[in-house]
Amino acid sequence: PKCHPNTRQAVLDEIMNWIILAVTRIHWVLWLNGAAGAGKSAIGRSIVELCIQRNIPIARFFFFRTDSTRNNINHLVATLVHQLLQSIPDLKPIIIPRIESDSLIFTKSLKTQFEFLIFGPLRELKRTFLHLRTLVLLFDGVDECNSKVDQATIIRIIADSVSSNSTPAVAFFASRTEDQISTVFRSAALSNITRNLALDNTYLPDNDIRLFL
Repeated sequence: PKCHPNTRQAVLDEIMNWIILAVTRIHWVLWLNGAAGAGKSAIGRSIVELCIQRNIPIARFFFFRTDSTRNNINHLVATLVHQLLQSIPDLKPIIIPRIESDSLIFTKSLKTQFEFLIFGPLRELKRTFLHLRTLVLLFDGVDECNSKVDQATIIRIIADSVSSNSTPAVAFFASRTEDQISTVFRSAALSNITRNLALDNTYLPDNDIRLFL
């Protein structure tokens, strides 16, 4: 489900402002965190819908603990690439030949897949289209990936790539505040480029409940 209209409006506004205000960007990564049932996935789905409505290119992956196709990284890059080709059709002449040239690309390391099929093509396209709109990469439920090592790897790879000015992308992560994930976001490499958004009383959940009722 996505958010009921007008609920969590403050947090939705803050996230969309972060996505849109690229000129003044100092945070290339946003981490939405909160307890189970706090509404992170609903917010993520609402952000997807808002981006589509505003023609902001977005590719997303919703991890889900009990779904064998979504509780690991096996299909992560392939899923993102499929959505990327729909969001930015101009990438097709770049990405499709790359896939055809390496039939084993989806069996290689996650870092290699991301660089060869997503970040490399984005940088190449940006050299042609100087005003290419920033891509939003959204990862919901990172804590539901069944490997804690993979959870940290995903965050580090994505953050390292989007923090480069030459890569027209930002990364949105949503998860519980589990130790291994919090440690990565608090690391020296990520702390200065990450916007930490906690779902707590700052966003007036009582008002949300009244709106919903």
